[in-house]
Amino acid sequence: MLEKKTYLLFRATMLLSNSIFGMIIIWWLQTQTGKSSLVGLTNAIFSITAALSIFYGPIIDKHSFKRTSQTSLLVQTILLFLLTAVMFRLNHNIVLTILISAVLSICDEFFSPADRAILKESVPSKKDLNNLISKLSMIDQVVNIAGTALSGVLLSLLIAGQSMLVCSCLSLISVFFLYVALRKIPSTKPQAKDTDNETNNYRAKVFSGLKYIRQNRFLKYYFWSSICYSFVSPAVIILLPKLAEKLGSAGL
Repeated sequence: MLEKKTYLLFRATMLLSNSIFGMIIIWWLQTQTGKSSLVGLTNAIFSITAALSIFYGPIIDKHSFKRTSQTSLLVQTILLFLLTAVMFRLNHNIVLTILISAVLSICDEFFSPADRAILKESVPSKKDLNNLISKLSMIDQVVNIAGTALSGVLLSLLIAGQSMLVCSCLSLISVFFLYVALRKIPSTKPQAKDTDNETNNYRAKVFSGLKYIRQNRFLKYYFWSSICYSFVSPAVIILLPKLAEKLGSAGL
């Protein structure tokens, strides 16, 4: 069902695009405004869209995981090209840039759960699934490192708009790979379970998810550790571009 080799290519190009985007946007905001507070505000918006992801779950569950992942990634790609146009043509509109970036973040929160659900449904063998996940984990680590380094090189050699264009093209390539990888998977809606009769409305499903987290020992501790980590990561994201700007090198 799932074309694994093509899916691995999709994952690599998508993560590379995401990694480059994250570096470009904070560097561009820092150099355009010189305000770390604005970089912090943008990162806070990204964190809020992620924190609200529990409210997206019931919506995702009502639609085909395949269509949700494909549509989300396609919209992200279109927005990346729009962001490139803003950097080149629309007088470097900061507010519009932040708004587009926020919508991009929301699209990613729709894509990720649907993508994980596709893997579970399309790879029935536990051995094959574990093997695929290990390969994806290795790709994630390599691409995250390479993407961060590549974004620094791009910003050293090109202007931000040109670097964003490279990012957009990589995202477009990943859309192609995703459509090919999922072409044999039917676009069916998730089957409702009998227990869903008790949570058949949107609000009930949201609270059902929160209740499940509280009752699961691992998820409960993971939930609080993630909150603590969320204070550390943004501090680094805000600090690094400010230091790089003072030193005059995005490559650093």
